Amino acid sequence: MKLTSKLTIKFTMICIVLLSSITISYYTVRDVLHSFDVVEKKHKLKELIKLSEALSLLIHETQKERGMSAGFLGSGGKKFKFMLPKQRLLTDEKIRMYKKVVSKIDLSGYSNELREKIKKLNEFFNTLPAMRDKVSNFEISLKEEVKWYTQMNKTILDIIGLTSKLAPNKIITEDLAAYVMFLQAKERAGIERAVLSATFGANEFKNGMFAKFIRLVSEQDAYINAFLTFANNDMKNMYFEIIKDPSFNEVERMRKIAIDKAKVGNFGIDPEYWYKTITKKINNLKII
Repeated sequence: MKLTSKLTIKFTMICIVLLSSITISYYTVRDVLHSFDVVEKKHKLKELIKLSEALSLLIHETQKERGMSAGFLGSGGKKFKFMLPKQRLLTDEKIRMYKKVVSKIDLSGYSNELREKIKKLNEFFNTLPAMRDKVSNFEISLKEEVKWYTQMNKTILDIIGLTSKLAPNKIITEDLAAYVMFLQAKERAGIERAVLSATFGANEFKNGMFAKFIRLVSEQDAYINAFLTFANNDMKNMYFEIIKDPSFNEVERMRKIAIDKAKVGNFGIDPEYWYKTITKKINNLKII
């Protein structure tokens, strides 16, 4: 009887130890797997932030190239003929930097959407030399030139926007959302630079360009408002400090002239002066 009782107690103790071990092992494995998942997400987020940084620097140059190309076409080659070749070299430098960053990322671990966007961007890079030749030889319209560069820049912004989907918490998600909204506003400022560079070069608004100009100004305001909705206090303070730069008021002054004389033209504004002034404004935005 005593032997049976001892065996029962021993068996019970063994079962308790086994169950405890299994339970502990389960939670340990679960926590380890969760830790691996968090580490992997953070690693991917770091990769995509580096990619976004390279793309942000790149789009700053493609925006300038779009604007100079538009001014060159709009003025019939009288303006930007010395600035444009130098700008193309700056764009090429940032393309090389981007390619170096993306070459270090194992894209197989990311979504098909990201891989397709990167593939599409590479296709734009492959056709960039042909686009430049068309601009240099006046074989493309202003509208088509602006459209092509804008589509390339949209692809860049789409890639940057995908980073927010991998953010591990709400704070980072909101910061990235503010970042994307800000870049969208900056992109519209870049298109505005191109449109008015061409307009001041031709001394008149070509067909459809005035409506496009007004829409671009409205879209910038909308994206900045969205940026301020998501931005943290540090971002907001930096923004409100930077917009005190005189270039912002000077851009507004030339915008008003463009609107007031939209029907008659003869703006009296040198396109290269406009370009340099709004570029100073955009460079200030780049600091943020």
